[in-house]
Amino acid sequence: MVKKFDTKIPIKDVSGCKNIEVADINEDGIMDFFLSTKDRIQFFYSSEKYSKIISLEGASEEILPPSNYKLGIATMQDFDLDGGLKVVAVYYNEEQKKHKTVMYSRREGVSKAPFWKVFHSKDNFPVVEGQFSSKFNDIAAVDYNNDGFKDIVVVNHYALYHLVSEPLYTPTYLAVVLHGKGYVNKYGIGSSLKMKVYNKKKKQIEYHLKSVNTYSHGTTEHGGAVDHRNVFGLGYTSTPLHLSIVW
Repeated sequence: MVKKFDTKIPIKDVSGCKNIEVADINEDGIMDFFLSTKDRIQFFYSSEKYSKIISLEGASEEILPPSNYKLGIATMQDFDLDGGLKVVAVYYNEEQKKHKTVMYSRREGVSKAPFWKVFHSKDNFPVVEGQFSSKFNDIAAVDYNNDGFKDIVVVNHYALYHLVSEPLYTPTYLAVVLHGKGYVNKYGIGSSLKMKVYNKKKKQIEYHLKSVNTYSHGTTEHGGAVDHRNVFGLGYTSTPLHLSIVW
């Protein structure tokens, strides 16, 4: 039972949240929050480790839509398994009846916000012929074809779109699924995973953090889905050294 909340009053400037993700974005060893809201992408970075998890002053960083576009929906994952997070956002222009898909990547060697830059942009998105919709209900990133890479599922007013990853190269990765022998929290929901790796390119030790949020490939109420595995992307230069689990 929850007895104490870190946040006792509403966080400022959050409205119409469609999707939320948790990850150590600023690489300080504490989980941060990613929000896809009705009009922008917001990040809330952790502050003091044992007091406030996130700041109540508002978003730590925001990504606004491209000119003349509005945000449909977005998600954050390590799509190419290089160990770095990416954000995929679908935008729409209602007047011109068109979409834009943008991928953002984390800037290397940056220790404070802004962390994000445009990695790739594409001026289209699969649509049902003759049916344009600006209403995006849900988005999810799940490895449906079991190749290690996260595929993207987007649900709008008319259809469910399944975008399958087609990587040119296959980096290494480690997928972790917790399964205990007891009857209480058998699948380790809420557990934290910490992977220690050696990056041969940078010649340094790095740490990757994950948290266990689900125990199955369950679907959401809007038609999206979640992946029960915790996948650590290692790219081509990282070697796993140690995995610690706090159940």
